[in-house]
Amino acid sequence: MVPVIPPILTGCPLPYTTMYDCKRLMNSKQHITVLFIDGYHQDRRSWAEGFQTSSPKSIVLEADSGAAGLAVCQSRPVDCVVVELSLPDMSGFQVLVNLVPSGHKPTVAVILFTRLPLLQMAELAKTIGAQAFLLKSDTSSDQLQMAVRNSIAKLTASAPQPPSRGALWPLVQ
Repeated sequence: MVPVIPPILTGCPLPYTTMYDCKRLMNSKQHITVLFIDGYHQDRRSWAEGFQTSSPKSIVLEADSGAAGLAVCQSRPVDCVVVELSLPDMSGFQVLVNLVPSGHKPTVAVILFTRLPLLQMAELAKTIGAQAFLLKSDTSSDQLQMAVRNSIAKLTASAPQPPSRGALWPLVQ
């Protein structure tokens, strides 16, 4: 059986998602650029290295503060920003608001990826423009990969995708 990841964790834009769909999506774009913004050095290194290992064609960048991350986004194209909610210089929400200004269509996928168990913030993050809100303690490397790929696809998708064969999980919104 194909493992199924609930869309609530992935921010999946597709009507259905399976691990097979994710692998296919991962191979659809050779090079993506992902920026990890996290003041916790060990967390940032661990997740960034894990992402790079499982997606060697990706460009993985790191920043240790919100200001440094925003500077990276201004200096080069980034497909997805994975940002910790608690940063040394600002909130991850401040980074989100800077990257997805109110009233504008997002040009970069943003995922809030935190160690803080503040699930009530997930809806606020979605309202502001985040494609996903994930807890580090509840997220595997595969789930993070899927969330990044699906978040990028959500921004670039122009038409709904048909459901795939195999195990299906309907998207609940």
